[in-house]
Amino acid sequence: MSKRWKVWLSVLLGVLSLMALCGVLAACGETEGQAHEHTYEWVTRSPATCTAGGTETQQCTVCGRTGETREVAPLAHTYKWVKLSESTCTVKGIEKEVCSVCGAEGETRESDLADHTPGTEKGHDAQSHYTVCTVCGGKTDVEPHTGSGNYLSDGNVHYRTCSVCGERTDVGSHVAPEGAEIDATSHNFDCTVCSAHVEGEHFTLSANGYYEGEGVCADCGYAIYSFHNGVINLYRGSYTKLKLPATIGGEPVTAIGSNAFLKSEVTEVELSDTIALVGEDAFANCTSLTRIQGGSGLTTLGKTAFRGCTHLSTVTLKELNEIGEGTFEGCTALRQIEMPASLTTIGRDAFSGTTVSVKWAEYPAIREIGTAAFRGWLGTSFTFPASVSVIGDRAFDSCTELPLINVPDSVIEIGSSAFEGCTSMQAAIIGYGVTGYLVSTFKGCTVLSNVTVYGNIQMLQDTFNGCSGLQSVFLYGTSLELMHEGTFAGCTSLDGVYLNNDLARMMSIVRNHVFDLEVLHKVYLYYEEDPYNGTTLDGMMFKAWHYDGGGNVVVWESHSPTASAEE
Repeated sequence: MSKRWKVWLSVLLGVLSLMALCGVLAACGETEGQAHEHTYEWVTRSPATCTAGGTETQQCTVCGRTGETREVAPLAHTYKWVKLSESTCTVKGIEKEVCSVCGAEGETRESDLADHTPGTEKGHDAQSHYTVCTVCGGKTDVEPHTGSGNYLSDGNVHYRTCSVCGERTDVGSHVAPEGAEIDATSHNFDCTVCSAHVEGEHFTLSANGYYEGEGVCADCGYAIYSFHNGVINLYRGSYTKLKLPATIGGEPVTAIGSNAFLKSEVTEVELSDTIALVGEDAFANCTSLTRIQGGSGLTTLGKTAFRGCTHLSTVTLKELNEIGEGTFEGCTALRQIEMPASLTTIGRDAFSGTTVSVKWAEYPAIREIGTAAFRGWLGTSFTFPASVSVIGDRAFDSCTELPLINVPDSVIEIGSSAFEGCTSMQAAIIGYGVTGYLVSTFKGCTVLSNVTVYGNIQMLQDTFNGCSGLQSVFLYGTSLELMHEGTFAGCTSLDGVYLNNDLARMMSIVRNHVFDLEVLHKVYLYYEEDPYNGTTLDGMMFKAWHYDGGGNVVVWESHSPTASAEE
């Protein structure tokens, strides 16, 4: 074969091969001038199970060409509940989840109890009758009692009997007819329900003699407490030792109303923790009352709550902010009172006329001692809490056994006549906090001999009137501007009034004729150095005082030291 033919034959074979290839490409969607694209879908090669994963491969739907291969996640278990043990009427059965494909186990749970298996044995209780289960002895076929026939009585209650089982039903307390003979201690009547004759005491006392119940007789319904909306409004019983209830008829007792126990014969009372309020005059003039104990919920004592309880000796108060007006006024036997540290105020006449002895310094929250709070108090010592800021008018008026008072610097106000008539008081000290006026403060304190006032007092009025035993008064404040006539009236034993005042103020006081001539001779002004000889007050030789190196008071008259005394 010639060389030319060989060439042509090669060309022909190439054309035929190209045509065959184009046919294949056309079958997969290729046309002339476009890229080749297979049509793939995922075909499972090994299926997944609930314990192991499988695989999938891409395969062209036209030509069968394969592409990527991927893993398939394991399938979820197919669980079914399988009973491991059967339930009875006393024990719950057990069930477990088991995979129906691979047998894998899942959660476990209890199944419901089975129904009782009734037998022939019967039973009953106060509310119903029933059949006894042969497996567990429990109640089945429970039915309420069916009362029938007339009421019967056993002396305490009346009742009827169940027509099925014979058990008592319709049990109830005896009911008194209107107008029956009922008083605070006993009852005597024929029951309106069963006609039984009832007589005897309403209540049973505890072993220590207290009545502790809700105060409603189970036999006749007589109530010793008048009770409404949580408040005991009236006590009409004759029991003398009471523990007041926390509830009456299921309702909480929250308060003792005004006059609720007024003039009653109670001797000892304990309040429940639910009682927050004791009202005005609640126990006033209960002259037999010796002991009162407040519960943990008590926060308020009404005005004059225990006024005139002349035999009250012991009081315990657990939670309280204020002792109100006249709370213990006239409680002449009061010796011991226990109060909470939260106490802030002692109200007007709160302890007037009592002899109560309290370590008042242990009550750090007290801010105010009210008007006449301790008027006529018979205590022999009083230590003010460092927290007190106000002492009211006549707060300690006529405290005839009080020998000394020391008012702390925390006090900024002392009311008029605060210590008037304290006829045993011998000395008094008033701290730096008090400013303003001292009006009749020590009036009539006949044995008072020495008074020291550190505060900046501006005015004195009748302050020492009638203090016949008064010897010396030291006023360290520098603001004194006015002394009313009568400030030192009747001070027949006075040796000296020592003022930390300047000469101009003193001249003004003298011109107002506050001092009579006798007292004026005993007035001294404070100077750090010996004053100039010859200084006079309206023609009278000026007098001065200062401290020496030993802390003694040194007095000058006519330029020469003439006397000294301990500070």
